[in-house]
Amino acid sequence: MINYLLSLSLILNPLIPNEIPPNWLYMGAKVKPIQAIKVEPGFKVSFYGALLTVDDWVRVKSAFEGSADLCVFAIDEAVKECVKGSEKKIDVALNREVDIRQTLKAYELRLAKTEEQLIQEQLRSKMFLYSTLGFGVISIATITTLFVWSR
Repeated sequence: MINYLLSLSLILNPLIPNEIPPNWLYMGAKVKPIQAIKVEPGFKVSFYGALLTVDDWVRVKSAFEGSADLCVFAIDEAVKECVKGSEKKIDVALNREVDIRQTLKAYELRLAKTEEQLIQEQLRSKMFLYSTLGFGVISIATITTLFVWSR
C-alpha cells in the first residue's frame, strides 16, 4: 500500500524543480535555465535584447515547462517538419510525371506544326525556284530576240 502511495506521489510531482524562480525559464534536465530580467517602465538597458510582455512570458514559460522535456519537443517538431517536407517532395515527384507528359504533348504538337510548315515552305521554295528559272529563260529569250532583230 505504501508503495502505491509513493508511486502516486512520484507521478503527481511536477516535472520541473520547485526551486526555480518565476523569472527563470526551465528548459530541461541538463540545460541551463534562461534568466529573465524584470523591468519597470523607463528602465534603461546597456545591452541588446528582446522584451516580452508579462502575458507572452507566461505563455512561453508554460509552453516550455508544460512539456516533458525540451528535447522531446524539439524532436517532435523536427519530425513534423521532416514529414511535411517528405510529403511535399512526394507530391512534387508524383505530379512531375503528369507535368512531363503535358510538356511532351505540347512539344509534339509544336513539332508537328513546325514539320507541316517546313513542308509548305519547301513546296513554296520549289515554286519560286521554277518560276525564277522560267522568268530567267523568258528574259534571256527576249533579250536574245531583241538583240538579233536590232541588227
